[in-house]
Amino acid sequence: MVKSTKIYVPGPLKEYAAGFAYELRGQGYTTNSASLQMNLMTHLSL
Repeated sequence: MVKSTKIYVPGPLKEYAAGFAYELRGQGYTTNSASLQMNLMTHLSL
């Protein structure tokens, strides 16, 4: 079972965050790897 993490993505990429997280899970990313990608998205969106 994959543990869900909550990462807030502000800025212009906010509307894409949920879909991106969904795709990461669908592609088999581990929770830790998906969190790292979501954190990167957060930094890019600032």
